[in-house]
Amino acid sequence: QTAAYYNTSIGYQANKVTDANGNTAVGYLAHGGDGTENTALGSWAMDNASGQADGCVAIGSSALRGDLTAAADNTIAIGTSALTALTSGEANVAIGFQSLVACTDSDRNTAVGYNSLAAMVGTAGQTHNTAMGYTSGVIINSGARNTIIGSEAGGTLTTGNNNTFLGKGANCSASGSTNQTAIGFEAIGQADNSVTLGNASVTDVHMGQNSGAYV
Repeated sequence: QTAAYYNTSIGYQANKVTDANGNTAVGYLAHGGDGTENTALGSWAMDNASGQADGCVAIGSSALRGDLTAAADNTIAIGTSALTALTSGEANVAIGFQSLVACTDSDRNTAVGYNSLAAMVGTAGQTHNTAMGYTSGVIINSGARNTIIGSEAGGTLTTGNNNTFLGKGANCSASGSTNQTAIGFEAIGQADNSVTLGNASVTDVHMGQNSGAYV
Protein backbone atom coordinates (compact mmCIF):
# COMPACT_ATOMS: atom_id res chain seq x y z
CA GLN A 1 0.00 0.00 0.00
CA THR A 2 1.14 3.57 -0.67
CA ALA A 3 -1.59 6.19 -0.39
CA ALA A 4 -4.31 3.90 0.95
CA TYR A 5 -6.23 4.38 4.20
CA TYR A 6 -8.72 2.61 6.47
CA ASN A 7 -8.00 -0.85 5.05
CA THR A 8 -8.00 -4.09 7.05
CA SER A 9 -5.74 -6.86 5.79
CA ILE A 10 -5.26 -10.39 7.13
CA GLY A 11 -3.31 -12.92 5.07
CA TYR A 12 -0.39 -13.13 2.67
CA GLN A 13 -0.47 -10.11 0.32
CA ALA A 14 -4.07 -9.37 1.20
CA ASN A 15 -5.19 -5.91 0.04
CA LYS A 16 -2.48 -5.38 -2.57
CA VAL A 17 -3.73 -1.86 -3.24
CA THR A 18 -1.92 1.40 -3.99
CA ASP A 19 -4.60 4.06 -3.79
CA ALA A 20 -7.79 2.65 -2.30
CA ASN A 21 -9.58 3.13 0.99
CA GLY A 22 -11.96 1.30 3.28
CA ASN A 23 -11.33 -2.24 2.06
CA THR A 24 -11.42 -5.41 4.13
CA ALA A 25 -9.43 -8.40 2.89
CA VAL A 26 -8.99 -11.70 4.70
CA GLY A 27 -7.17 -14.58 3.03
CA TYR A 28 -4.28 -15.42 0.74
CA LEU A 29 -4.08 -12.72 -2.00
CA ALA A 30 -7.56 -11.49 -1.12
CA HIS A 31 -8.47 -8.21 -2.85
CA GLY A 32 -5.89 -7.05 -5.33
CA GLY A 33 -7.44 -3.92 -6.81
CA ASP A 34 -7.75 -0.21 -6.19
CA GLY A 35 -11.49 -0.08 -5.60
CA THR A 36 -12.88 1.30 -2.36
CA GLU A 37 -15.11 -0.15 0.37
CA ASN A 38 -14.85 -3.72 -0.89
CA THR A 39 -15.04 -6.82 1.30
CA ALA A 40 -13.08 -9.88 0.19
CA LEU A 41 -12.98 -12.96 2.43
CA GLY A 42 -11.26 -16.08 1.13
CA SER A 43 -8.15 -17.08 -0.76
CA TRP A 44 -7.97 -15.31 -4.15
CA ALA A 45 -11.26 -13.51 -3.54
CA MET A 46 -11.19 -10.37 -5.75
CA ASP A 47 -7.47 -10.86 -6.31
CA ASN A 48 -7.53 -9.47 -9.87
CA ALA A 49 -9.92 -6.58 -9.34
CA SER A 50 -7.61 -3.92 -10.75
CA GLY A 51 -10.38 -1.99 -12.50
CA GLN A 52 -11.49 -0.05 -9.43
CA ALA A 53 -14.86 -1.61 -8.72
CA ASP A 54 -16.32 -0.25 -5.47
CA GLY A 55 -18.66 -1.60 -2.82
CA CYS A 56 -18.35 -5.27 -3.79
CA VAL A 57 -18.71 -8.27 -1.49
CA ALA A 58 -16.80 -11.46 -2.30
CA ILE A 59 -16.95 -14.29 0.21
CA GLY A 60 -15.42 -17.63 -0.70
CA SER A 61 -12.29 -18.91 -2.37
CA SER A 62 -11.90 -17.46 -5.89
CA ALA A 63 -15.09 -15.41 -5.69
CA LEU A 64 -15.06 -12.37 -8.03
CA ARG A 65 -11.62 -13.06 -9.47
CA GLY A 66 -12.13 -11.17 -12.74
CA ASP A 67 -10.55 -7.84 -13.68
CA LEU A 68 -13.49 -5.81 -12.43
CA THR A 69 -14.32 -2.45 -13.94
CA ALA A 70 -16.30 0.35 -12.33
CA ALA A 71 -19.41 -1.06 -14.03
CA ALA A 72 -19.33 -3.95 -11.55
CA ASP A 73 -19.75 -1.70 -8.51
CA ASN A 74 -21.77 -3.23 -5.65
CA THR A 75 -21.65 -6.80 -6.96
CA ILE A 76 -22.29 -9.57 -4.42
CA ALA A 77 -20.67 -13.00 -4.78
CA ILE A 78 -20.89 -15.54 -1.96
CA GLY A 79 -19.56 -19.06 -2.44
CA THR A 80 -16.50 -20.76 -3.89
CA SER A 81 -15.90 -19.43 -7.44
CA ALA A 82 -19.13 -17.43 -7.43
CA LEU A 83 -19.00 -14.87 -10.27
CA THR A 84 -15.31 -15.69 -10.62
CA ALA A 85 -15.09 -14.50 -14.26
CA LEU A 86 -17.03 -11.25 -13.93
CA THR A 87 -15.45 -8.15 -15.45
CA SER A 88 -18.00 -5.46 -16.34
CA GLY A 89 -21.41 -6.98 -15.65
CA GLU A 90 -23.68 -4.71 -13.59
CA ALA A 91 -25.88 -5.43 -10.57
CA ASN A 92 -25.30 -9.18 -10.34
CA VAL A 93 -25.86 -11.27 -7.21
CA ALA A 94 -24.56 -14.83 -6.91
CA ILE A 95 -24.91 -16.99 -3.81
CA GLY A 96 -23.76 -20.60 -3.93
CA PHE A 97 -20.90 -22.77 -5.17
CA GLN A 98 -19.99 -21.74 -8.76
CA SER A 99 -23.16 -19.72 -9.15
CA LEU A 100 -22.85 -17.46 -12.22
CA VAL A 101 -19.31 -18.80 -12.53
CA ALA A 102 -18.99 -18.05 -16.28
CA CYS A 103 -20.67 -14.63 -16.30
CA THR A 104 -18.42 -11.83 -17.61
CA ASP A 105 -20.40 -8.80 -18.77
CA SER A 106 -24.05 -9.81 -18.42
CA ASP A 107 -26.17 -7.53 -16.22
CA ARG A 108 -28.79 -7.81 -13.48
CA ASN A 109 -28.77 -11.54 -12.88
CA THR A 110 -29.57 -13.17 -9.55
CA ALA A 111 -28.44 -16.73 -8.89
CA VAL A 112 -29.01 -18.49 -5.57
CA GLY A 113 -28.03 -22.13 -5.24
CA TYR A 114 -25.31 -24.65 -6.06
CA ASN A 115 -24.28 -24.16 -9.73
CA SER A 116 -27.26 -21.91 -10.40
CA LEU A 117 -26.88 -20.10 -13.76
CA ALA A 118 -23.43 -21.66 -13.97
CA ALA A 119 -23.15 -21.42 -17.77
CA MET A 120 -24.60 -17.92 -18.05
CA VAL A 121 -22.24 -15.90 -20.22
CA GLY A 122 -24.72 -13.68 -21.98
CA THR A 123 -23.74 -10.45 -23.67
CA ALA A 124 -23.34 -6.92 -22.42
CA GLY A 125 -26.78 -5.66 -21.51
CA GLN A 126 -29.65 -6.23 -19.16
CA THR A 127 -30.11 -9.99 -19.10
CA HIS A 128 -32.35 -10.07 -16.01
CA ASN A 129 -32.26 -13.81 -15.26
CA THR A 130 -33.30 -15.00 -11.80
CA ALA A 131 -32.60 -18.58 -10.68
CA MET A 132 -33.05 -20.03 -7.20
CA GLY A 133 -32.37 -23.65 -6.28
CA TYR A 134 -29.81 -26.41 -6.78
CA THR A 135 -28.52 -26.26 -10.40
CA SER A 136 -31.42 -24.03 -11.39
CA GLY A 137 -30.94 -22.73 -14.93
CA VAL A 138 -27.61 -24.53 -14.98
CA ILE A 139 -26.99 -24.50 -18.76
CA ILE A 140 -28.55 -21.16 -19.74
CA ASN A 141 -25.85 -19.35 -21.66
CA SER A 142 -27.49 -16.42 -23.41
CA GLY A 143 -31.18 -16.52 -22.56
CA ALA A 144 -32.69 -13.44 -20.95
CA ARG A 145 -35.50 -12.43 -18.62
CA ASN A 146 -36.10 -15.93 -17.31
CA THR A 147 -37.39 -16.67 -13.80
CA ILE A 148 -36.53 -20.13 -12.49
CA ILE A 149 -37.35 -21.25 -8.96
CA GLY A 150 -36.86 -24.82 -7.78
CA SER A 151 -34.20 -27.47 -7.47
CA GLU A 152 -33.03 -28.58 -10.95
CA ALA A 153 -35.61 -26.31 -12.57
CA GLY A 154 -35.01 -25.00 -16.09
CA GLY A 155 -32.44 -27.70 -16.76
CA THR A 156 -33.00 -27.76 -20.54
CA LEU A 157 -33.05 -24.04 -21.27
CA THR A 158 -30.02 -22.47 -22.98
CA THR A 159 -30.97 -19.56 -25.25
CA GLY A 160 -34.67 -19.06 -24.57
CA ASN A 161 -36.19 -15.83 -23.24
CA ASN A 162 -39.08 -14.70 -21.03
CA ASN A 163 -39.78 -18.08 -19.42
CA THR A 164 -41.07 -18.83 -15.93
CA PHE A 165 -40.52 -22.17 -14.20
CA LEU A 166 -41.68 -22.82 -10.66
CA GLY A 167 -41.23 -26.16 -8.91
CA LYS A 168 -38.66 -28.92 -8.53
CA GLY A 169 -37.63 -29.94 -12.04
CA ALA A 170 -40.08 -27.58 -13.76
CA ASN A 171 -38.77 -27.16 -17.28
CA CYS A 172 -39.28 -26.09 -20.88
CA SER A 173 -40.01 -28.12 -24.00
CA ALA A 174 -36.85 -27.07 -25.86
CA SER A 175 -33.54 -25.32 -25.23
CA GLY A 176 -34.65 -22.17 -27.04
CA SER A 177 -38.16 -21.98 -25.61
CA THR A 178 -39.79 -18.55 -25.41
CA ASN A 179 -42.46 -17.30 -23.03
CA GLN A 180 -43.28 -20.69 -21.54
CA THR A 181 -44.67 -20.94 -18.02
CA ALA A 182 -44.51 -24.26 -16.19
CA ILE A 183 -45.71 -24.50 -12.60
CA GLY A 184 -45.50 -27.59 -10.41
CA PHE A 185 -43.32 -30.57 -9.64
CA GLU A 186 -41.62 -31.60 -12.89
CA ALA A 187 -44.12 -29.64 -14.94
CA ILE A 188 -42.90 -29.32 -18.54
CA GLY A 189 -43.88 -26.47 -20.83
CA GLN A 190 -45.73 -27.65 -23.94
CA ALA A 191 -45.22 -24.84 -26.43
CA ASP A 192 -44.03 -21.27 -26.69
CA ASN A 193 -46.42 -18.63 -25.38
CA SER A 194 -48.24 -21.19 -23.22
CA VAL A 195 -48.93 -21.97 -19.55
CA THR A 196 -48.64 -25.47 -18.08
CA LEU A 197 -50.05 -26.21 -14.62
CA GLY A 198 -48.83 -29.48 -13.13
CA ASN A 199 -47.10 -32.55 -14.47
CA ALA A 200 -48.46 -35.49 -16.45
CA SER A 201 -49.97 -37.04 -13.29
CA VAL A 202 -52.31 -34.10 -12.64
CA THR A 203 -55.96 -34.97 -13.38
CA ASP A 204 -57.82 -31.85 -12.18
CA VAL A 205 -57.08 -28.15 -11.85
CA HIS A 206 -59.31 -26.41 -9.28
CA MET A 207 -59.96 -22.68 -9.20
CA GLY A 208 -61.36 -22.66 -5.65
CA GLN A 209 -60.76 -24.51 -2.37
CA ASN A 210 -64.25 -26.06 -2.44
CA SER A 211 -63.24 -27.92 -5.63
CA GLY A 212 -66.36 -26.63 -7.31
CA ALA A 213 -64.63 -24.70 -10.07
CA TYR A 214 -62.54 -26.30 -12.74
CA VAL A 215 -60.41 -25.06 -15.60
